[in-house]
Amino acid sequence: MTWTVSFRDAESTAPAAPLDWDTVMVDGDGLAFDWALAPLDGSPDSGGLVSRAAIATAVILSLFTDARAPDGWRTEVQDRRGWWGDGMSPAGTEPFGSWLWTVLEQAIVSDAMAADARREAERALAWMVRDRVAGSVTVTATPYPADRRLDLRIEIRSTSGAVIHDRTFDILWRQT
Repeated sequence: MTWTVSFRDAESTAPAAPLDWDTVMVDGDGLAFDWALAPLDGSPDSGGLVSRAAIATAVILSLFTDARAPDGWRTEVQDRRGWWGDGMSPAGTEPFGSWLWTVLEQAIVSDAMAADARREAERALAWMVRDRVAGSVTVTATPYPADRRLDLRIEIRSTSGAVIHDRTFDILWRQT
């Protein structure tokens, strides 16, 4: 089973976040990301990497970087994934990324799966409020079982209450 993600964006100008280069989704089979390249147009980042959507990049990396599955999770599964950089993090540090991948491994789209995806997305994005990058993060997960689709909407507000990010990820399942 594989899954793909697409998104609809309604992001407004956002304040700087702790990530520099824009991470974008790459067209193709499966789930792939890359850094956005700036055009040769004389702008400050001309010919380099685009750095204009830090909040969107933070959301993509937080949700779609696979955090290592916790001890005891599905003992029959040997590959618990995880980001290699966590191996160099100080002891007691929260793993980078999310366990959303563990939810997305489920073959059937349901209300229960949507609730699990919402909780995991909220957990993965909680650092944004804790580190004062955002004032609030709201996650809505809507299942569409007949279409084998889950919509995951992420709305982020600044500390003043203005919407600084509003994106819906359309997560699709299909047999391979």
